[in-house]
Amino acid sequence: MTTYSYRARDLNGLLILGEMEGDNPDIVRENLADQGLIPLVVTKGSKGLNSANLSFDLFKNVGNEEIMLFTRQFHTLFKAGMDMETLLTTLANQTKNKYFSEAILRIKTDVAAGSSLARAFAQHPKIFGELYTNMLATGEEAGILDQTLTQITTVLEKEITLKASVKSAMLYPKIVVFVLIAAATSMMRSIK
Repeated sequence: MTTYSYRARDLNGLLILGEMEGDNPDIVRENLADQGLIPLVVTKGSKGLNSANLSFDLFKNVGNEEIMLFTRQFHTLFKAGMDMETLLTTLANQTKNKYFSEAILRIKTDVAAGSSLARAFAQHPKIFGELYTNMLATGEEAGILDQTLTQITTVLEKEITLKASVKSAMLYPKIVVFVLIAAATSMMRSIK
């Protein structure tokens, strides 16, 4: 199979850029249409950083804090009994990160097309890790999504706390090394 880059629009008119494997461009177009997308351009090869495609992965970053906040809000709205389509639309509108907002809208489109929630989230591995999607799948299949969302939030909070602890623990050695280098440099200058 060959990798094809595509530009498509979803039912809300949102521009979606991505890659898909297929035997030929027509099959990729059919697959996009099956996902509820309207294909605009399908080209052979992996997307590059050219002027026609302004999709820079460097700027497409979603922090753990954003994911934790999203999950907490998702849990609250789900627990309140809001339907999935309205819930995801609301969260997409509240999210400031445009890349994250577009991903949420794509998840909404996938779920509306009949995909499971976990499978729709798994389509965005740069945002939602394997642990997140596996926990979501387990909760969805067992019928305990409410409890699972609480557990996912707890895991994300612990991960954020751990990363902050590691950063602060690494600060002292960095300061010591900087002071030693500065002291060694000043001693070398005074010897001359």
